[in-house]
Amino acid sequence: WTNDKLPATKSTGTKYPAAHDDWLKGAVEHPGSWWTDWSEWLKEHAGKQIAAPKGYGGGEHKAIEAAPGRYVKVKV
Repeated sequence: WTNDKLPATKSTGTKYPAAHDDWLKGAVEHPGSWWTDWSEWLKEHAGKQIAAPKGYGGGEHKAIEAAPGRYVKVKV
């Protein structure tokens, strides 16, 4: 969903209505997922793809411990 009928403001560029029903009145549905558009955008703007490193750490960044790590297992 998008709403291109919203008035622009100097500070934020877009003024959003206080009530979502007011926003929805001028909104237009765009069926499908935005993920396909995002994926295409990423392909156009991404650099060369390279293989992921086979080991942990590298150079001056040494591995602290194997994944998933202690912080994942901590219960708060």
